Amino acid sequence: MEVMSPMMITRPQTIQTVISQRFSTVDLDETANILSTIGRLVGALDRDTREHCERLAEECRAFGEFLNLPTDEIYILMWGGYLHDIGKMAIPTEVLQKPGTLTAAEWEVMKQHTLIGESICAALQPLSHILPVIRHHHERWDGSGYPDGLAGNDIPDLAQIVQVLDVYDALTHPRCYKPAFSAQHALRIMLEDAAKGWYNPELIQAFLQFKAQAVLVEG
Repeated sequence: MEVMSPMMITRPQTIQTVISQRFSTVDLDETANILSTIGRLVGALDRDTREHCERLAEECRAFGEFLNLPTDEIYILMWGGYLHDIGKMAIPTEVLQKPGTLTAAEWEVMKQHTLIGESICAALQPLSHILPVIRHHHERWDGSGYPDGLAGNDIPDLAQIVQVLDVYDALTHPRCYKPAFSAQHALRIMLEDAAKGWYNPELIQAFLQFKAQAVLVEG
């Protein structure tokens, strides 16, 4: 994956703005229904998951621009980031917010969120392009992920991108089972996991460049 200069697109103020822009040719009543449905779905998530999804949508936009992806793919990334965990609305609270390590049985329940999310969004035809992102954002480069055990380039490219951003956000924000890690600590963990074969090596290098550029801009 070659890293090129960021493309310039208008930065949407909200994910709803992106939805309206992307599907401006859809009947207005249908668009309103889609927005209303997505609002209800995301609103049903717990606060931590909801805020995580909102952050991920913005990071997807920024990283997609950094990778110079086509505008349509950036939209899909943003949608994928926003809705990737929508299936967690069906995961029992005692599993989703357990402060300790999940049991094997609980982990099997947790893993179902990718399939549940895909099923929920499959009912909204305009979201069909993001279904592979929702289903496959927990696959691993070496085939050890879920739900289908895909490996290497069999994993959809955009799902690989969402996975890396998802992991970084999870590491750098507090969860019920862990504190927030510093950016440096999070990147070190991700490099260690990449060495195990979990992520696309080229994508991880691109992500490191992306974070380094962000530090320079913020500095």
